[in-house]
Amino acid sequence: MSALLLIITGVVSPHLLQAAPPAGLCALMGIAGVCLLPIGCCRKWAWLLLPMAWSLWRIDLQLATQIPAESAHTAVELTGFIAGLPVRRQGLVEFLFVPDDMPGTVIPGPLRVRWYHDAPNLRAGERWRLHLRLRPPQGRVNFSGQDRERWYFARGIAGLGTVMKPGGEKLGFSQRADIQRLRQSLGERIREVLAGHSATGLVLALAIADRSGLDGDLWQSVSVTGTGHLLAISGLHIGLAALFGYWLTRLFLGGLPPLHPAWPVHYLAALVSILMALGYALLAGFGTSTQRAVIMLLVVLTAAILRRTFHPLRMYLLALALVLLADPMAPLQAGFWLSFTAVAVLMAVFVPRLDSVGYLRKLLRAQAGIGLVMLPLSMFWFQQASLPGLLVNLVAIPWVSLVTLPLTLLGMVSLAVSEGLADIVLHMAAESAAWITRFIDVSAGLGKAFAWRTHHPGLLATAVAMLGGFVLLLPRGLKARWLALLLYIPVLLPRATEVPPGGIQLEVLDVGQGLAALVSTGDQMLLYDSGPGLPGQWDLLGSVIDPVIANTTPADPDLVIISHGDLDHAGGMAGLRARLDAGRFRANLARPDGQIQPCIQPLKWNWRGWQFSILHPTGFLPYLGNDSSCVLGIRGRNTAILLPGDISASAEHTLVAAGLGSYDILLAPHHGSRTSSSVEFLSRVRPEIVIVSAGSGNRFGFPDEGVMQRYRGLGARAWSTSGCGAIRIRISPDGGIIAESARRVRKATWRWPAAPECP
Repeated sequence: MSALLLIITGVVSPHLLQAAPPAGLCALMGIAGVCLLPIGCCRKWAWLLLPMAWSLWRIDLQLATQIPAESAHTAVELTGFIAGLPVRRQGLVEFLFVPDDMPGTVIPGPLRVRWYHDAPNLRAGERWRLHLRLRPPQGRVNFSGQDRERWYFARGIAGLGTVMKPGGEKLGFSQRADIQRLRQSLGERIREVLAGHSATGLVLALAIADRSGLDGDLWQSVSVTGTGHLLAISGLHIGLAALFGYWLTRLFLGGLPPLHPAWPVHYLAALVSILMALGYALLAGFGTSTQRAVIMLLVVLTAAILRRTFHPLRMYLLALALVLLADPMAPLQAGFWLSFTAVAVLMAVFVPRLDSVGYLRKLLRAQAGIGLVMLPLSMFWFQQASLPGLLVNLVAIPWVSLVTLPLTLLGMVSLAVSEGLADIVLHMAAESAAWITRFIDVSAGLGKAFAWRTHHPGLLATAVAMLGGFVLLLPRGLKARWLALLLYIPVLLPRATEVPPGGIQLEVLDVGQGLAALVSTGDQMLLYDSGPGLPGQWDLLGSVIDPVIANTTPADPDLVIISHGDLDHAGGMAGLRARLDAGRFRANLARPDGQIQPCIQPLKWNWRGWQFSILHPTGFLPYLGNDSSCVLGIRGRNTAILLPGDISASAEHTLVAAGLGSYDILLAPHHGSRTSSSVEFLSRVRPEIVIVSAGSGNRFGFPDEGVMQRYRGLGARAWSTSGCGAIRIRISPDGGIIAESARRVRKATWRWPAAPECP
């Protein structure tokens, strides 16, 4: 068992590094491990060094297969096939494209491709010749919240691509993607059978892991109730598929004589259950979560078939070690930790022990244990916690496990036998899915008050709290188990504000091509713009803005300013409007909201000695798009900040004519566009620091290099979120400035390095 623990430690530990070590170190560790393996007294070090070398080699290999930064914006023509199910959104189709292995190719691995405007009806498995513009797999990097670069790295994405005109040419189908074609065909048949049914999206999610049909309202509900795991095919679903295959085989063959004396019915049933689980995993895309589940199932069923008795903990560690050796990148995904932690909780509850209790009490204890242990994990990975999930899952898990999923599996099998039978069974599955969806929606509405965003706890605090949860699950013979609740204190304590008394903090978030900035005085917060989005479809509130807010203060912003109505600035306004009263908003919009006041001169207010003033526009001007941006000036005793939105040189001239003063820190107008930051304007502002909010590799070419040179020519330090990630500036009352960038703070092996000029 100690060897298994060393193997697990060896694979996981390299992911804690902030940067990949030299490639030679990996080779030395591998050689040392091989040399130590035959030596009995030193073999344990081999069990540590060899997996560590394997993990480091996989990290180095993944880094080597990514498109280099100098190849950004490269235009290429590639042939390959579409792997996985294309996802169609408003105005685009996104899909995984695997290029052919061609001599001299510059593309070493799969690409995440987007096809904007007039995209054809793409299907899984199709071969295409595409005209692509490529860029490295870089993502938004903030001080907390979603880490898209880790997501790309864990899935082996070599680069990101955009289809350019003239688009591409279809070349037929690839034999390497037959399973994906089967998934697509099966999904289309299910859509035909369930045409118009409200729960079609949920049935497709459970059948083939196609979650594109799930609407935003349902995602919001499962987030509040902590039931998102039911929508993703994971270990629970694979295990149920295996159980379904086992009992189906026993049902049909139980009354027949065995095919061979050495192969009783339960042997054959176990084999069928493995095949059923593997087939279901393939139909689900055979992603990392399903791969983990299949490996764990193989370990358990192999032991059962061989009639070998292993301690449950040994089997658990063996499955964990095999999963890590098969996929050393698994620890970078939340699903890995959630699934194995859930299994550990179930083992702690259901493995026989002295304090035997009834099955129902064990079930309640298991659900309570999962809730307690998963709480710090949910805070660490998603910055959210949900008390309603404990009660909702008591109903949702058995219903999906015993009703919806078996009916879905039976419906898929029925499609190969009888259309009429499939129609009946799939409609039963859809009705059961609709029932649980309504239950989750109602529960979310009632439980919103008990679900909240949290700060991002540290790794040590998370581990300590999880340990406390497992201690609470120990037998009653352990006295004073309740003291383990004290281990939750570090993870639950709110973060102390880092804004010095009388100081102020400006944090320009990395929202890609758009703008969102937070201004905090310690106990009061202002959100300036809400990032890009499409109202009713998507925004960056949950993945970017909310986690950063929760990491700064437990409350919502006291004031939200939407500078103007362009969707790269007002994309999250609808989501904020749904939870905040209109009195907290000031917005300049083409179509004004009658309940929200405009953001116009001469609005002023004071927070802790800092004077906030709206400098532009006046109330007499019509809506002028970018030039109607709300310009916010912030002045303290020694420092001043200017947030000008997307104004152009014309509005800049108006501000200068009105007597605009100097400002130490400037948020670059219009993302550093050449239509803004005029010489006249910059000569009057004379900034020491300029921050540009722009997306990496954006199609507009922001910030303009000539404008950046203009900033530097004035002696200003100019930083862009495209190269630095989020930028945070903390100002003390005496004018002292501390600046830092998210790419430097959140270093990791998978992180693209910060630009040299970043703070």
